[in-house]
Order: sequence, then C-alpha cells, then structure tokens
Amino acid sequence: MGAGQYSIFRGQTVDWPMRSSYCRLRPPEQADAKQRLVEFAAYVHSTSELAALHWDRFGVMAIAQHYGIPTVLVDFTTKPDVAGWFASHDDPSKEGRPSVIYMAHEECVARRYRDRLPQLHLLWIAVDNLWRLEAQSGLFLHLPFADEPELDEWLLEAFGSIRFPYRGPASDIPESAIYPSRKSRLEVLFDGFITEERLRKVHASYEEAGLQLVGPWRMERPAPAFVGEQAPPVHESWTPSRIGPWLRPPAERFRRQDNPPEVLLEVGSEGLKQTDPRVLEKQLATQIESFMAGQENARMGVVNFRLYLSESETWLDDHIELGSRLRRTVKQDLADCWDGMRRFPYSDTVICNALAYLATAWVRVHGCHQSLTEAEDLWGNQLFVELGLTSGGQHTSVAVPETEVIAAARSDLLDLLKPEFHDLQTKPEQLLHQVIEPGRLFDFDRFVTLFGHRLVPGQFLHRLRDVVLFSPAGIQRFGNR
Repeated sequence: MGAGQYSIFRGQTVDWPMRSSYCRLRPPEQADAKQRLVEFAAYVHSTSELAALHWDRFGVMAIAQHYGIPTVLVDFTTKPDVAGWFASHDDPSKEGRPSVIYMAHEECVARRYRDRLPQLHLLWIAVDNLWRLEAQSGLFLHLPFADEPELDEWLLEAFGSIRFPYRGPASDIPESAIYPSRKSRLEVLFDGFITEERLRKVHASYEEAGLQLVGPWRMERPAPAFVGEQAPPVHESWTPSRIGPWLRPPAERFRRQDNPPEVLLEVGSEGLKQTDPRVLEKQLATQIESFMAGQENARMGVVNFRLYLSESETWLDDHIELGSRLRRTVKQDLADCWDGMRRFPYSDTVICNALAYLATAWVRVHGCHQSLTEAEDLWGNQLFVELGLTSGGQHTSVAVPETEVIAAARSDLLDLLKPEFHDLQTKPEQLLHQVIEPGRLFDFDRFVTLFGHRLVPGQFLHRLRDVVLFSPAGIQRFGNR
C-alpha cells in the first residue's frame, strides 16, 4: 500500500461513509457550524498577525477544521503510517469494530472528477506555523455533498479502502508526533479564540437566564485628571515601525519534539530561606542565561525546564497548583512561557527574568508551602490589572508590583496631568481608572519590559484559561477594576 499506487490516505476508527464533518450534521447543527465559521473568519480578518490568511478562504477553513469547527473539508495525509495511526489510535470502546483506511492517488482523483464533480477536489494548503497540519502531513478533500444517492458509488471510482477489526494502536508513532504537545504562536492565538468562544456561550446562557453581565471594558472611562479632560495622545514611542515586529513574529516550521534540551533549575536550601524573592529570582535567571549562552540558536527550538530542590531531593516540575482550574504542572507552565515569548523580539534578559519570576513563584508555593498570594506579596504591593485584545476578545487578569507599573509610565506623564492630580503619578490603581489604552500611558520599551518580565509569566499564576497574551503590541485594554 503506497508503492506508487496510492499517494493520499485517510484513517477512521469508525467505518462510516466518507463525508465531511459539516455534511454529517443535522440542519440545525449546520446552521450553528456556519455561524461558528463566520465568527472564526471575522476573527482572522481582524487579527494583524493573521494577515497572510485574510483572503485565503480555504486556508481559514483548513484551520477551522483542525480546531473542531465543522467544514466541508475531509482530512487526508500523504503518509500511510499517519492514516494507520488515526485508524487504530487508542479507544477501547471501539474494540472489535471495523476500522477503515481510504486511499487514492491524487492524479486519479483529479482526472476522475474534473468534469463530473468539479467541486470535489484536493486542497494542498500551506499555513505557516500550523504545526498540527505539518505534523500530520495533511491535505484536504473538498467534499461539499451529503445526500446524493450516487456519491458513494462515484467515490469508489478513485478511492480504495482497507477494513480491519479494531485491536488498539497499530503504529509506534507517539501521539505527540500527531498532536504536538508544544504549540506555535499561531496555534496559541487560535486556542485563545476557542477559549473565548466557549466563554461567549456561557455568557449567552447567563443572559438567556435573565442575568446581565457588565464587564469593565464596557464602562465609559472619563479622564478628568488629564489636561483637557481627555485621555493623552498615544506616546511617540508607539510607532508602526517599532511595534510591527511584535505583531507578526517570523514563521517557524514544525520539528519533532521527542528529545528537547532540558534546563535544570536547581534551588538550594539557602535559596528557600531567602526572604526577598528577587535574590532567588536572580539566581534562577543566571542559570537560564548560562544555558542560552551555551546553546547556539537556543530560541529557535523547544526547551524543557525542570525545577529541583537539591536539599530535599524534590522535583517540582510535575507539581500541580491545586487552585488552578486547568490543573497545569510547573513544567508545562515554564515550557509554554518559553514557547510563547521566544519568537518575539524580547531580549534574552527579559525572557530569562520572566521564566525566573514564574519559577520563583512556584518554588515559594510548592517548596515553601505558601499560598500564591503570600508568595506574590513578597514582591511588594501588588496591583491587580486586567488586560486584553480588541480582536478575538481574549483577556486575562494579572497581579503586578505597583512600583514596576510606575517605572513603565511615559516620562511626560506629569505634564499631562492637571496639577491637582499630580499624585496619580505614583498611584497606578487610580491612573488605570482614567485610561485603559497602554499606548497612552506607557513608553513602549518600558512597557515591553514590564509585559515580558511580569505580565506574561503572571498570567500562568492566576489563570482560569489558556494563556494567549504574549505580545505587548497587541494589547488594547490595560485597566483596573
């Protein structure tokens, strides 16, 4: 199978007729799927990082398909072993039922249906940074038919099949090679859309029950503290040339992630005894900097970080924060923080400090048996801020030291405030009630440092959803309740 006779394959653990996920739906479900696809396309069009997809209809459909939105596309692969994995991946409930692998040659498909069914055709879609599609060597069959009685007979003309009883995994391909555990920047963005889509459904159910939700971003925010009682203009540092690289990180092709480099972050007893967490944070940052200095092009690939308390011989990387709704481990948080930042133009120092801050917080929680609030309070007075994107609706909440918010403010802030409000320069909580656009309050370079050092890792500590906000340039809302 595959010695030149066939070039495309599809594996199924259920022997159902070859149909798209959309065409298998009932009419009411199809209406919902259409709406989801429209909302997803609107999100793509409103996101600057996705500019390459703004006019790529089939590219948008392909991504939607990979994220569970039903479309008229059917997944195929160019690799028979990948099809075999899908036809036999672990699902004990299907024991003994027939699985099926469909197969064809691309030229045969094109020749058979060019005149009779021109809508039925193969799509070779290349989407930069869609690692899941790359890992699966994927392509798609455009199959917008459902109930045509002759369809199965027509498909037999080009597609062969193999049926066999399901007996469990028949391939030694690890699941991580099919569904990569680490994600590209593009996939992080789409995770954010799916998360917000779920939240919109929850909010809709609340509204149907007669509950009115009022979020801080819907409230009008007058700015009486500023001269002219208007929010100040965007600071001169927020120029298109400056923020451009932060909106569209470079593309990165998928690579197998079986044995990534590991960085051991070792904490001794003296580190645990430190009353000032900044001392331990600096020590951990130094360990990460040493790795980056000794690893050529370290930021071009995935890395695992492992936390070890040497005196007690305790590994923290597999510890779970019980208060987290996502039940994420420390190791996963550190890996995702690295992946989320490394392709943006942060300095190595900012990335090292971000990882060290996150690791230090978890050392205090798991190693010193403190609550997260107690651990964070050691950094000084904490300001709880809410930040989010305009497009897609992604948002999150983070605790950040007040002094560092003040340090990131624009240098001419005092000149913009009315004299009777000059004290707001040192009161960020009140200042953020006045203006919610970061470009109007902060110097861009200072905001980059604040965002990378505190706001990115801080999301992992308080999150109730996937972390998606890694670039300071896309933040349009930065406020305080």
